Amino acid sequence: MNINKQSDAFGAKVASSAKQQTGLGAASSAPKYARLFTAFLVIVALLIALVALGLQQRDVELVALNRKLAAYRQLQNGIATQLYNLASALESPDQESLDTAQRQINLLSYDLDRVKYVAPDEADLLAKLAVDHGQFVNVMTQAVEMAQSGQVSQARELQLEKATPLADRLDRTTNELANRAEADMVARIDQNRAAYDTSLWALIGLAGVSVALALILGRMAGKEGRVDGVQHPG
Repeated sequence: MNINKQSDAFGAKVASSAKQQTGLGAASSAPKYARLFTAFLVIVALLIALVALGLQQRDVELVALNRKLAAYRQLQNGIATQLYNLASALESPDQESLDTAQRQINLLSYDLDRVKYVAPDEADLLAKLAVDHGQFVNVMTQAVEMAQSGQVSQARELQLEKATPLADRLDRTTNELANRAEADMVARIDQNRAAYDTSLWALIGLAGVSVALALILGRMAGKEGRVDGVQHPG
């Protein structure tokens, strides 16, 4: 009797140990696949971050082009406005209107400085623009000084013969700069649209792969657990 009891007790211990090993085998497979899936998700997150960074950089380039266009248009409007203001002041010249015209002419340099700041890559046209702009300011200032000294007819002649042609040259150069910026903007918008579509499909593909990988790893973990159960029957 004692021998049979001892045999039964030993068999129970062996069975219990086998069950524990089966449980450990199934449990150990789960963390392994979980780590694989987590590593894959980390890679996906990094790819998404890189895509988002690329799209953000394209948006920054569009903002820079918008700033260029705004600076060009402001310079054009400033030149046209000062030419008109001087013509108006010369129609009925008085000290106050001529002083106002001179102050406004002095402000033109700020518009040119802004263009230089936002478009340092347009060195060829900026050099031409700066030369014509300097001559325009000098001629406009000279016309105001003539009018202040009583030489109104000579001031009008100077404005028509020199200031107006210079203003036209400045307008053409600024238009060329604006056309370049607009062409670049259209190209960037097309590139952004293509990049967005590509990124969207890539993210959809990654999402599909993630779901498929999760299902595959889940099935593999389940199969390993069943195999361990067969190898270590209770």
